[in-house]
Amino acid sequence: CGGAKEGGCGDSGECGGCNRGGTVEEQVEAKFSKYDANQDKVISQEESQSCGWFQKTFPVADADKDGKVTKEELTKALSIK
Repeated sequence: CGGAKEGGCGDSGECGGCNRGGTVEEQVEAKFSKYDANQDKVISQEESQSCGWFQKTFPVADADKDGKVTKEELTKALSIK
């Protein structure tokens, strides 16, 4: 999506296409590919800051409130919608 830092995001919720279509699993994989900058298999709150949608979703997705979103947590959060 490029994120807000690259002018591709903002608060629209779409993030330049990173939140569109596909199965929940495909969406999760796409988001981890884009946002897990250090590839530690979690998305930190800092990593989520590049996308307005993710900034808003992060508190809900971080089910255990440890400051990180796992693939499992994001899958559950996206399945609710």
